[in-house]
Amino acid sequence: MLCFVHIERAGGTTLHYVFRNNYPFRFLSLTPWYLWPNEPGSVFGFDEASDLLKVLPFVRGIGGHTTRSYLGYDKAFGREVQYFTFL
Repeated sequence: MLCFVHIERAGGTTLHYVFRNNYPFRFLSLTPWYLWPNEPGSVFGFDEASDLLKVLPFVRGIGGHTTRSYLGYDKAFGREVQYFTFL
């Protein structure tokens, strides 16, 4: 499982397009929707991560401004998570 921690203004939107075009339906972009607005306090939480794979079991990667490397997504997903970002 991949987790892209998208830092604003660091080329992340381009990377999201690359993943979505090369791995359709496998990479979920947590773009600023009403569920995960692009606000400082908005976070894609542990409970949301564990529910995600129940609904979309084929997803192999997530990314967005609301992902955090310290939230223990590996336990939520039940598999190892590789975190990465661009600085």
